[in-house]
Amino acid sequence: MRRKGFWKKGLVMILAAAVWAGSLGPGVSVYAKGDANPPRGPEEGGGEGDFEPEVGEMQILEMKQVLRMNEVSHVRLTEFGSPEKETFYNLQSERSEAELAIEGRPGRKAWEDGWFSYTLPVKAVDKNYLTTVYYGEENQEPYNILINGDIEALEETMSDAERTVYSDGFYSVRCEIPQKYLSASSITVKFVPKDNSGSALYGLYLGIGYDKSPELQDLSFDIGEVDPVFQAENSVYTVRVPRNTDKIYMTAVPHKQDGLVKLYDTGLERYALVDDEKAVSLPLTGEKTEFRLKGSAEDHSTERLYTVTVVKTGDKSQLEGLVQTAERKVEKEYTKETWSAMAGELKAARSLLSNKNATQTEINSQAEKLRRTIENLKKAPAADTGRWITDSKGSWYRYPDGTYPKKAWKVIEGKWYYFDDSGYVKTGWFQQGKIWYYSNSKGVMQTNWQKVGGTWYYFNGSGAMVTGWQLIGGTWYYFNGSGAMLTNWQKIGGIWYYFNGSGAMAAGWQKIGGTWYYFNESGAMKTGWQWIGGRWYYMNGSGAMLTGWQKLGGIWYYFSGSGSMETGWQKIGNVWYYFNGSGAMLTGWQKLGGSWYYMNGSGAMLTGWQKLGGKWYFFNASGAMQTGWIYLGGAWYYLYESGQMAVNTWIGNSYVNASGVWIK
Repeated sequence: MRRKGFWKKGLVMILAAAVWAGSLGPGVSVYAKGDANPPRGPEEGGGEGDFEPEVGEMQILEMKQVLRMNEVSHVRLTEFGSPEKETFYNLQSERSEAELAIEGRPGRKAWEDGWFSYTLPVKAVDKNYLTTVYYGEENQEPYNILINGDIEALEETMSDAERTVYSDGFYSVRCEIPQKYLSASSITVKFVPKDNSGSALYGLYLGIGYDKSPELQDLSFDIGEVDPVFQAENSVYTVRVPRNTDKIYMTAVPHKQDGLVKLYDTGLERYALVDDEKAVSLPLTGEKTEFRLKGSAEDHSTERLYTVTVVKTGDKSQLEGLVQTAERKVEKEYTKETWSAMAGELKAARSLLSNKNATQTEINSQAEKLRRTIENLKKAPAADTGRWITDSKGSWYRYPDGTYPKKAWKVIEGKWYYFDDSGYVKTGWFQQGKIWYYSNSKGVMQTNWQKVGGTWYYFNGSGAMVTGWQLIGGTWYYFNGSGAMLTNWQKIGGIWYYFNGSGAMAAGWQKIGGTWYYFNESGAMKTGWQWIGGRWYYMNGSGAMLTGWQKLGGIWYYFSGSGSMETGWQKIGNVWYYFNGSGAMLTGWQKLGGSWYYMNGSGAMLTGWQKLGGKWYFFNASGAMQTGWIYLGGAWYYLYESGQMAVNTWIGNSYVNASGVWIK
């Protein structure tokens, strides 16, 4: 994780190099949440600190501010003291000189009764803007700025001046050049100090106005189907992904490189600035997850709102089977009331089948409604009834007029039967179209759970054998292509799942064969790093939860007996170790809680006298490096602020010998 110190050092160096060279390349990114810093020893003054989201946003914003200032400016003067650069813009001055550089940036200042000026080309457009850069915390600019000798030139636009304060102590002021000064091809800009502070000018820019187009240039995702295809004028999108998807990566590109992209952060309850040079990971917490983002124009104020809804699409095979069953029904065979109820649910089911954004919950709900209305269909009263006849070929049903049903489904005394082409009732397994059914030895169609030949199958309310994923009684099951209920480990669609002896899909923590595994809410076995219940765990390639010492990606970690990743101080086998906030075992010099410690190559915290890099140090029983005078084994020693033991030298009026012992 990035140290807080980067804010005052690393960022300043990157921005300074970009600004004062006159440009910031498109490949530069100053915001990298995963950046790491090497351990630092006592002489280097290392420190600890967590990543701060607001600091990351400020880094991005400052980079963008620098980018846009260079983008719109045709004059960029930052190399003060360079005769070639300043002469090019016709430097004139009295009691003025180049100022020593601050943070690597030279400046120019004028003393009391002095001044300096430049001749700058203007653009033949509606508006030109002058930007000046200063150092310090002054509320007012240290110079009066005269345009073509007019001291009141900028007063009418100064009230609308845009001020930008940078983290390294510099600030800029941008104001509009009144139109009356733009008739010629150039203007003279003169700087006269307001007091004798000796403040300097560290940057001078002249350019046109910012672009005000807030629409995104592109919006894409690593997986899924985007509807509609991205077009700049459209701001509402739906992304359809497989139902087992846990997250999706979004890439949003602003209209101009120096524009902004903001994503609504529910935790912060505000729109947070994101690094648009990277794909943003979006967690999917439900079947439908809505994300809101804003594109900001180059002016960083004109915005456009975009809404993205990510939908986990569901399996419609069960609903399709029920629709086919309902469509085979004949209206005149059923009472008007029950037929009307089924027809309404059939219409709703057909509509859902045509909806590309239907979720599994919506599909399952409609399937259950349709199934119930099919089961509740009541036969219209029959004029007469027949009787069963059995011969050497099987059983058939004869009506009083001598006719008999054939090649048809019939309800007889409230039970379903199917008669073949010859009129005999079917028993056992048989197929109609693409659907399999099962009837008992008397020909009665079976529904619900049935154990056939030692294997469990499930038949829906219309008697159709189900396959694939099925939600039954609030529990997920999986049936193979032959309809057999699966148990134990199963790899489905490239993902491992576990089903117990009753066929129920496992979710959450499960101990299987003495080993712990974790399955997400969709039943998928997880591998790699997992954040569960506020703790980090690691599952190997087989899904097994790791415990104890583990070397992952070249870094050592330690997981407790319950599998949770340890952080901070840990005593393992009577040896103390320290693990940072990311769980990585630390080695070498480490500053923790204001004290310096040293961990050897195995990560073990050292105590007592230790010779490191040819120098002696002393660490107390708690591992903290000692400084100053210490009394050990009947002798006095002196340790510098860096912790090194003093030898053969005077410490004030005291002298220590080659062994570091005070002798006089």
